[in-house]
Amino acid sequence: MFWRIAWFEIKFWLRSWMLWVFFVVLGVAVFFAVGTPYVQLGIVLTNTHHNSPYVIQAYYSIISLFMLVMMAAFINSAALRDFRFNTNQIIFSTPIRRRDFLLGRFVGGTLVSLIPMLGVSAGILVAKYMPWAEPEQWGRIDWSAHLHAITVFALPTVFFMAAVLFAVAVLARNEIVPFVAAVGLLIGYILGDSLLTDPKYEPAAALLDPFGARTFVLVTKYWTVAEKNSISVGWSGMMLWNRLLWIAIGLAIFLFAYFRFSFAEKRTKARATEPEPRGLVIGSVASLATPKLQSSQWAKFLGSLKIHLRGTVTSIPFIIIMLAGAVN
Repeated sequence: MFWRIAWFEIKFWLRSWMLWVFFVVLGVAVFFAVGTPYVQLGIVLTNTHHNSPYVIQAYYSIISLFMLVMMAAFINSAALRDFRFNTNQIIFSTPIRRRDFLLGRFVGGTLVSLIPMLGVSAGILVAKYMPWAEPEQWGRIDWSAHLHAITVFALPTVFFMAAVLFAVAVLARNEIVPFVAAVGLLIGYILGDSLLTDPKYEPAAALLDPFGARTFVLVTKYWTVAEKNSISVGWSGMMLWNRLLWIAIGLAIFLFAYFRFSFAEKRTKARATEPEPRGLVIGSVASLATPKLQSSQWAKFLGSLKIHLRGTVTSIPFIIIMLAGAVN
């Protein structure tokens, strides 16, 4: 049952245009960044090959930041599809195990979330063969560098982000909350980056980076051009401890949601109704106050606008996003 649920999730998104739009968008962004001098995406390409191991891994660490909000769509769908279409009662009444349901949805959503990040490799590989590409700026295709970038950066980072978003989604059972969590993670990362700029905090900043970008900068800080063109950052040293730390944190978050999850419906507080007063004498219909009908279309528009605007600005997700923006 686990594999059937995971495979269903994968097949569902493989047929979706959204997945491939994200893949193309990230691929095109990296393509222009390495293939043209007009776009800069995080790093400046000067004396290194445009397809060197250093460049490949740098872009994988940078793109993970863009993937955070995109991933919320995939993980949100995997975790909340049954609640969105009101089929949860049917699904939960079947003899399905929590392990199969949650692990199947989580693994399927995580693997799907990895696909758009592969656009980094696609963009770099295609840019090498463009007519305007200058041969001296490009080295040979190093497939091991792409594999290292995927295993060291893409997989651990996607796992951590998916664990956080999935846990928030299945516990809150609300479609907006995972997007709020994604925005909160992104702003928290930016805030932490600004607070840890002092060189004496470099080891702590490298270890506490869930995306591995600051870790990568620290590890490659004193590399020569020859090393950047030939060496990939692997599972060793500071990078090893960073990746293990955030994999462990992601696993702990997922396990917390796993054991807190229940197939039962969420309890909602019943609103108390006031008892109808006794001895009320009902007069004639003509004596009752009748509401004035708003015949003006403009008045109806303003009334509807007021209701929706008030509902938006007083909602918890809006308040959280505003507070996060103020902190940033």
